[in-house]
Amino acid sequence: MTTRLVSGVALLCALGAIVPVRAGAAVVCRKRSGLLFQREKCRKSETVVNLGALGTLGIPGPTGPTGPGGAKGTAGPTGVSGATGPTGPTGPSNAIRKTFSLIVLATNQFTTMGSIDLPAGSFVVFEHAWLNNTVNAADGVDCLFTGAGSSGSMSADMGAFNSGSHASPISSVASATGPGTVSWQCRNGLSTNGTIHVRDLSLVAIRVGAVQ
Repeated sequence: MTTRLVSGVALLCALGAIVPVRAGAAVVCRKRSGLLFQREKCRKSETVVNLGALGTLGIPGPTGPTGPGGAKGTAGPTGVSGATGPTGPTGPSNAIRKTFSLIVLATNQFTTMGSIDLPAGSFVVFEHAWLNNTVNAADGVDCLFTGAGSSGSMSADMGAFNSGSHASPISSVASATGPGTVSWQCRNGLSTNGTIHVRDLSLVAIRVGAVQ
């Protein structure tokens, strides 16, 4: 029987069991169960094992190749939307300005007082001028914007002025889309004798992102 274990000595049986070892043993014996023991002499029911037939432990083999990658996983859920960013600064606006000194309005047909050429884009067009009634009689003026899809009109009544001149400011605004030419036209409402003068006319077009 086994009396004590020897540190660091063990034999593997055919079943992979750990073999108990005894100090001073001369032979290795195998039981019918397959267990191996070191003894001075094997028992009748045991078989002597040839240790040379067991061989020695070989060195570890090389690392095997990397296995193939796994299948692509399903896409994850859509993340929550981020917060809206701040509004950017207002971009630059281009303005176009033209001035006209004096125009005599001597017809009751619409006549161009001044015009301004617009490049591509959306514009707001402003007009400002002075109207002079040069006689001592009531008169009237009708004006409007034309061209480049513009829209905007106005009318003014010119009262008589005993000293011979009656001046009134006149302003109007219109939207327009370039490229094209916007004209400001007027007609004398009551007379055709050249009694209405248009002076210091100014047309200003300012480019905008959109006209609503």
